[in-house]
Amino acid sequence: MNEEKVEKTEDKENIKRKDNLIEKLKQFTKTRWFPLKVAVAVVVLAVGVVLVMLMFGWRITYAPELENNWDAVSGVAAWAGILVSILSVFASFMAIRYAVRVADKQNKIALFEKRYICYTTIQDFLVCANQMKELNGDKGIQTCFRVYMDDPEDITKDINASVLAAKLKSKQMTVISGEFLFSNYSSEIPQQIIDKGMDLIFATASSNDKEIGAILSSKARKLKQEYCDLCELFEKNYITSMEQELQLND
Repeated sequence: MNEEKVEKTEDKENIKRKDNLIEKLKQFTKTRWFPLKVAVAVVVLAVGVVLVMLMFGWRITYAPELENNWDAVSGVAAWAGILVSILSVFASFMAIRYAVRVADKQNKIALFEKRYICYTTIQDFLVCANQMKELNGDKGIQTCFRVYMDDPEDITKDINASVLAAKLKSKQMTVISGEFLFSNYSSEIPQQIIDKGMDLIFATASSNDKEIGAILSSKARKLKQEYCDLCELFEKNYITSMEQELQLND
């Protein structure tokens, strides 16, 4: 049994090392200077071959008295043809790779604005949750939602809880659009965040005519905790990958 466990552990380690090596190779080939590095390597290799040939006495000479060795000429021509074919394949590969990189960057630029709107909308949810963690009053919760879900410049104006909840609900289509904009994304949690936020708005709206320091009810405290937990869960699972896809530079 111990031997089997050791073998399984070694297999897992080997697979992990292999995956790490593959990932490093992928990152290396995606770097901006990879084509230049390959071109320099080819030139260095060609120069090295020429130097070795010179060391062994190969020279380009003119000797009309010598008889032409057409077999040798044919051999050199064959090798030259092979070299040209290899260089042609390499040039085609580099051209295709460059075209793919350009197309990928153009696609990122075209999607950037829509991705950014989705990203900032969700960031409003997360920042709002972070701000309300230490709040224990109804007015404080209402103010948080007013700042991040409404127009901060109109924070002093009276607003009905139903209107504020409707503005929060209107962000649902934006978070759903992320399904088509990001490769690693799920709109399930953001939709739950919106639903919990609406419930929390209504649960704290009854204190509009009370003192600013009105304490949260047990229902409101539970909703606030659920809202904050959902925001933390989404941030942990998706925000990093979303930010990576927002990057326009490789």
